[in-house]
Amino acid sequence: ALGVMTKFLALPILLLTTASGTSAACSLTEVPMKVTFREATAVVLATPLSVTVLPSNAADPLYEGQATETIHWKTLVSWKGRYRAGVEFKTVVTASVSRNDSCGSWQPGKRGVETQLVFLHGNEPFDYFYTSPLSDYEAFKYLERVR
Repeated sequence: ALGVMTKFLALPILLLTTASGTSAACSLTEVPMKVTFREATAVVLATPLSVTVLPSNAADPLYEGQATETIHWKTLVSWKGRYRAGVEFKTVVTASVSRNDSCGSWQPGKRGVETQLVFLHGNEPFDYFYTSPLSDYEAFKYLERVR
């Protein structure tokens, strides 16, 4: 699932794409926090200021199809990168929403409801990033060591 890929990367083991664009198999492999941190452009604790989901009905759990989720975040704490406390940034994801996805279903708008650790990759607006909940003790433990 895109919204909560805490320390996990989706690694397609067998990618059989049908006309509908769904994958036939998926496996999740745990990636050490050290690697997740090293590969990120920026690592911040951020709170969502606003979330936009298009089409608007894509946040409905029964929706299937293409969706775009834009989250406007405000940085609270920074461990890496140029985003210091108070600095705002945007993430934008466009993807298919399917209840039948073998790796779990992405629910647009769901990750934009609470403060989270955000591991950003590339440049703004970020379309490649991971989020981790405040309850991820192991992530915070690692981040306090590198601070």
